Amino acid sequence: MRFPVFAVYLDKRKLATYTVLAFVLGSLLGGAMWNFGGVFIPELPPSNLLTYGSLLKFTSEAELVNFLETMSTGNYWEYGGLKGRGFVSILSDDIAGLASDASVSSQNAPDFSGTNIQVEGVDEADMVKTDGEFIYIASGKRVFIVKAWPPGDSEVMATLELEREASALFINGDKLVVISSPQYYYYWGPMDILPPEEYELTTHIWVYDVSDRSSPSLDRTVSVDGYYTSSRMIGDFVYAITGQPAVLNITEPVLPIIRSGNYTCEVNATDVWYANNTDYYYGYTNIVAIDVQDPESKITHETYLMGSSSTLYVSMDNIYLTAPGWVKYNEGGWETTSIYKIRVDGIEIQYVAEGNVPGRVLNQFSMDEHDGHFRIA
Repeated sequence: MRFPVFAVYLDKRKLATYTVLAFVLGSLLGGAMWNFGGVFIPELPPSNLLTYGSLLKFTSEAELVNFLETMSTGNYWEYGGLKGRGFVSILSDDIAGLASDASVSSQNAPDFSGTNIQVEGVDEADMVKTDGEFIYIASGKRVFIVKAWPPGDSEVMATLELEREASALFINGDKLVVISSPQYYYYWGPMDILPPEEYELTTHIWVYDVSDRSSPSLDRTVSVDGYYTSSRMIGDFVYAITGQPAVLNITEPVLPIIRSGNYTCEVNATDVWYANNTDYYYGYTNIVAIDVQDPESKITHETYLMGSSSTLYVSMDNIYLTAPGWVKYNEGGWETTSIYKIRVDGIEIQYVAEGNVPGRVLNQFSMDEHDGHFRIA
């Protein structure tokens, strides 16, 4: 059986004529679109949009109040005795997606994998942790310690009963760190009474001694005002980051409070770092450093006033906080990202630099540090 054959015959003279005609019509159409604004040529960002700056500290509480009242461009709101501009959205950190080796191992346990992390040596919190012999599981207001090795001896060794729901865990040798963050973002109720505990704008951190897995004991309790944003553990030190709206109670600023055991510290206005520029809204970002191995050691903290703190990147030596923003340019503007570099070394927290780049960062994997240079996409 033969298949039909299709033949196409072309007149070369006609083809050349059609080609020239198509070129002429295309040129005329392109010129018309150009003259009447039909072709969109994107305007490049101004060359000075990549900038470097330096954070300042307020010299008084009055200066902080004036800053919040005049520098924000957000809509003014007032509820009860509280007032402010705009709304602050606190975004939880992105889920890590790179495999890593666990930092803590058991002498008799086989090889095991830990939480996926981005930077080797910088652990990230998770709802489930393991040290190769035991598994630690956060579920609601409980944390279970399960013996997992050898498999034939698996059993629940202990159950921690918590006051609030557990949000994240770290395990560091014989120390278990439990983090609990607020479960609700807004409380609409009478302002003359305290809201229920579940609406409390405070992140709680508990450190347990689990040297005896069957009988854990509480070593330390730390609480930091604000919603839990993220955390990292480098060596024996946990760095917790929280964020809270910057509001005024009539004429008084509502400043963050950090508590550790019997120690209570209300952040002073003169201790707050800030960038001297306008934004739609402002919020406090708190960084707290905790030595999980020594319950008697002091904790350190720093507070930064910025827009909505979102994605962060942490290397072995630095925390990079990012905050989205907007820069007006001609009749429009450009979306920008502010970057704050915070050096960490043990309990030492030190602001290093601040700058802005055009565009919006996608997630923590759009940032890294290499040979002393910070890179961002």
